Amino acid sequence: MKLRTIVVTAAVAVVMVACSPTGSETPNPTRETPPSTTTEVITPKQSSTPTPSPTPSPTVIQSFPPPAVGETEEQAAIREGWMNYWKVLDKFVKEPQISDFNETQEVTVAESEQSKAILDEIQYLKDRNWRVVGHQVLRDFVVDVQQTNGPQQTATVTYCYDGSQRQVVANDTGQKVEADPPEFLLETALFEKGLDGIWRVSSISNEAAKC
Repeated sequence: MKLRTIVVTAAVAVVMVACSPTGSETPNPTRETPPSTTTEVITPKQSSTPTPSPTPSPTVIQSFPPPAVGETEEQAAIREGWMNYWKVLDKFVKEPQISDFNETQEVTVAESEQSKAILDEIQYLKDRNWRVVGHQVLRDFVVDVQQTNGPQQTATVTYCYDGSQRQVVANDTGQKVEADPPEFLLETALFEKGLDGIWRVSSISNEAAKC
């Protein structure tokens, strides 16, 4: 599984303002040229430089995709468990001073591969005195609910992880560290439904891919 260490881009709003020329005329009864001649010259200039409407730049990066059309109640519960996992991981990689990791175990299946992997990823950054800044973007979320033999219900989730809006920095200086991780990962996660009705992740695999 590839480590998700990741480049902040900033959207810059550009507002363009154009001014239309204005003019005035003083009637002169002694002139042979009628006033309408002056009006015909000014009018094209006023209409040739219209003021463009400013195009607003996005100010909020959406980390998660919206619910799919026709999403079932079960699929919504799985998506909630998936989002909860990512919110917790994002919190810990951005705040390395946190030492209570109980929350990481609340979003993973007890004693599962991912219950250990999430701690390894957090510890990897802590050992190097690194932290993550920026926003993660997850999209193309697809869920497949499966019923295994017995009472245990599982689901496979696939999605695209976009880390192009993030970077890893030194915790003390804030300087970007030298790392060359993939910006995009195609991930597959296995979820299990607990006796409390909550879906939690038990494993995640990924590969570098354009998605």
